[in-house]
Amino acid sequence: MSIALVVLAGGVSAFLATRHPTPAYQVAYARPETVTATVSAVGTLSPTVQAAVPPPINGTVTSIAVHVGQTVTVGETLATIAPSAQASRAKISDAFALAQAEAALAQAEQPSRSQTPQSTANSTNAMQSDLHALEQTIAQLCSGAHSPSTTSCHALRSQVSQLSAQLSPKAPSNANPASSTASGVSSATIAADQAAITADQSALASAEQVQATAMVSPIAGVVAVVPIATGQVVRAQSTAGTITVLEPRNPDVIVPIAISVAQSMHKGEPARILPFGSSSDATGTVQTIGTTPTTDPATGITTLPVTVSVNHLALSVFDGAQALVTIQTARRNHVLAVPTSAVTYIHGHATVQVMGPKGVSSQRVEVGVIGAVYTSITSGIAEGAPVVLATLNKPLPVPVKPVGALGKAFGKHKG
Repeated sequence: MSIALVVLAGGVSAFLATRHPTPAYQVAYARPETVTATVSAVGTLSPTVQAAVPPPINGTVTSIAVHVGQTVTVGETLATIAPSAQASRAKISDAFALAQAEAALAQAEQPSRSQTPQSTANSTNAMQSDLHALEQTIAQLCSGAHSPSTTSCHALRSQVSQLSAQLSPKAPSNANPASSTASGVSSATIAADQAAITADQSALASAEQVQATAMVSPIAGVVAVVPIATGQVVRAQSTAGTITVLEPRNPDVIVPIAISVAQSMHKGEPARILPFGSSSDATGTVQTIGTTPTTDPATGITTLPVTVSVNHLALSVFDGAQALVTIQTARRNHVLAVPTSAVTYIHGHATVQVMGPKGVSSQRVEVGVIGAVYTSITSGIAEGAPVVLATLNKPLPVPVKPVGALGKAFGKHKG
């Protein structure tokens, strides 16, 4: 008898040893939650209207009037640049050439006319007035901090004085027109002198423009970049010497969003923007949803351009920079929800595993808004239902949402 009991006990132990242990599950309970759905994509920043102000001339930076972050108005001076000595010498050379041409014309015209004392005086006065204006220009050039050498200015003034003496009134002549013609000065000579004056005046006008030494802001805004320093030599229109001013308005970021998602989005939906390389993000709102689709040939994904207006962005972020943009596409407050990890999809249908008295059973449900943390449930289970997240010896399940579920995932069906 005792031997039989031992054999029976051993058989029971062997049977129990061969049975699979009851699995242990991680569970959560269906309950009211706030469910938020988002979509993320990489967008391109176009933060503001920006004005690039390059150096207008070759020269040396004599002063910097602004600093990064400073607010400026339209027409405000950003920096000043003194022209190179070569530019000043070119202007003086043009002024002297013009004076010579004026004098030559005066000498050519006087013997070719029958002049009264009054007409002679008028002609001389006009020429002397022109020469006086040139003298003032030369005086201005020679008095600046970057003027040519003192010797050059002295020589120039001396030569101009000689030209002025050549324009002094001549004694009245009793010569008739025939004798004037016989003087040998032809109309061709006068025309050549007039052409020389026209060319010199054009050259002088071009040289005078070199004196525009101020770098001026064309817009009202905030100074973003000042790449030059006092004493630095710069070249005209150089990008390396360009000061950048940003207009203070909300910047934008253009984000390509899958067409199935973008078509369910609305203006005003909130977003967060994290520029690449930045340690802090910014808030924003959807402004426009484009209507022209673009298909990526590599992935086959069709997107629409969504414009997000950014509330505040660091001045160090410029046009063309990229940012990770997360847009809230749907939000439901106090709705029945389960953890998103508890929902799986079989043939396009959402299911959850419900823990019951007799074990775990699969239950088909209808979902509303799918968020990163919670998914809203519109039908299929009741509040308080225990849903399985995972077995203890397995990782949490990651739901795979098929294409057919994207509409529900981003708010087409209220939950």
